[in-house]
Amino acid sequence: MRMLNRLWAGRPQLVRVQACSSLWPVGRKGADLRSNILEWTEGDADLLWTAGGNALLWNEGKYALSGTPSTESGWHSLTVDGLPPSQVIARPSEQVSVTDGTVTETAYVLTLTRSDAMGAAVIRTDKASAFTVSGLVGIGHSENIVFEALGVPRSVRSASSDYGFQWDFREVFEDEYADGWTEVDPWG
Repeated sequence: MRMLNRLWAGRPQLVRVQACSSLWPVGRKGADLRSNILEWTEGDADLLWTAGGNALLWNEGKYALSGTPSTESGWHSLTVDGLPPSQVIARPSEQVSVTDGTVTETAYVLTLTRSDAMGAAVIRTDKASAFTVSGLVGIGHSENIVFEALGVPRSVRSASSDYGFQWDFREVFEDEYADGWTEVDPWG
């Protein structure tokens, strides 16, 4: 904490925090629904997999969820297959993404979503426009959020106890700063 304070040295006190999904895999009864494309390379060259002329996507995750654009009650949604059957699979404010291997689109879940007995569900989102890709779906990814520290906490530690820091943050966006921002990761 002391080094972070020194690095800020009077500049805007911004930090990027990786925020976990609001619904941890434990809340899904062990059904981790986060998915990512598994990339294959040889040296610097990408290796592409196809079947019958169609691109194959390799999934890194417990479930290979596939989604297609849809609408539900006028809301832009994703119809998803391959889910664990008959359980809550998404909650409001969680991120849901779909990728075809080239384009990835992301939105936030609007309503509690439960899969049917066949492992399918329609996930209603806050997306302003319709999804345009079909492909691999991931639910509950963490997200990176930038915050401004509203103060620098101090913590006094006695010789015989633990201590902690209480931070107060405000979420900020790059377009709020005329010159943007330059990210520095001194710990990476």
